[in-house]
Amino acid sequence: MYNYRMYGMRIVTDREIFQLLTEERALELDAREGIKNAVLPVVYIQKGVSEEMKTRDKDGQKWGIDSKDSWVSNNTAWINVLDGERICYEVKPTGEDSKLNSYLLGFGMALIALQKGILPIHSSGIMKGNNAILISGDSGAGKSSLTAEYIESGFDLMADDVTYIKKGEDDMPYAYPAFPYQKLCRNEVEKRHQGEEGLVYIGEEKDKFLVPWRGNYTAGSRPLRAIVFMSKYDGNELKIMELKGFEKYMVLGRALFMLALLRDKVHQKDIGENVMWLASKVPVIGVLRPDGKDTLAEITRETMEMVEKYFIGDI
Repeated sequence: MYNYRMYGMRIVTDREIFQLLTEERALELDAREGIKNAVLPVVYIQKGVSEEMKTRDKDGQKWGIDSKDSWVSNNTAWINVLDGERICYEVKPTGEDSKLNSYLLGFGMALIALQKGILPIHSSGIMKGNNAILISGDSGAGKSSLTAEYIESGFDLMADDVTYIKKGEDDMPYAYPAFPYQKLCRNEVEKRHQGEEGLVYIGEEKDKFLVPWRGNYTAGSRPLRAIVFMSKYDGNELKIMELKGFEKYMVLGRALFMLALLRDKVHQKDIGENVMWLASKVPVIGVLRPDGKDTLAEITRETMEMVEKYFIGDI
């Protein structure tokens, strides 16, 4: 069995997942930050699903989301998530095993999060000192490019693609790290990482690479200070503002990972109340950028000035 750390949880699995932080390395990072003997929830990932599970998609339904028994069926595998503690999987006869890990870390772990009452936010999580922010937004809005600009200005990576937000004992939101790799499109790799060792081509129909993170990393959480949410529109004016009220709540609902699967569940009791709690605790900066116009430098400068107003302590 392999032991890893992800999103503040121990992952015990029968599969090797190369991009995850090993538990041994996580303990070293804990010691560096003065964290000792942390009691962590354990998630088991193991091969084997029931015959009943394999027939759930017979009527064309490809997923089900429940507080105790969630599942996904795609061309690669059946994935069954149980009680917020266990991810069971089986590769289909025509499926490619090489694609399985991305689904386990994506769909599988996101379903674990929802069963545990944790919000999986489709975002890059970055930190500076004891402060974390998220850069989220609609597909193609420029999240990766803005994240890269923040990193070049001194921020460190916590999570790429999906960041988990959990309520702390002080009722405030905390961001939890995923694994020390970035998922970048080819243009970003060619711009910033061309020729670098350790790049892994993952394709995923979007021509992307996994790029190893070389900077400071943590196995622990950070208080979440702000969220930047990016959209684009057919216009000429760049609009940046702090969102309020119902608009803020709706934007955070749009930021949830697996939105296409969740659908109206985003606004139902368990998830909806959690989104409302997050909206009440953290500022959200909305960025509406004109499509086809290069406004990255302006977005970086203005959002960074707004974000750092919410920072506390050493930045």
